[in-house]
Amino acid sequence: MYHPGCKYSKDMQPEMIKLANAVQSKGLEVNVLAVNDGFAPQIRKEVTNFKITYYPTILLYSGKDVIEFNPPDKDKYNNNAYGIQEFLGDNGIKSKSK
Repeated sequence: MYHPGCKYSKDMQPEMIKLANAVQSKGLEVNVLAVNDGFAPQIRKEVTNFKITYYPTILLYSGKDVIEFNPPDKDKYNNNAYGIQEFLGDNGIKSKSK
């Protein structure tokens, strides 16, 4: 989830593009989406237990679970494409079997 006027969202944009390219080239079993805050009400209908409190917010939807990348109190991963890939791997996202 991003806000188009947010400096941090704008700074993260090239990293999200790198992430999307890496996901495609590595064949990871995940979809990468960028959701403008203007669509937040529709997203919140789907995930009623999650509140967006900062931008950009990066979430991994896995079944009924929602896992947040780097919640404010736990800055474990680097805020770049490589850090997000590490987060995905740590949360069970693997390459597609050939």
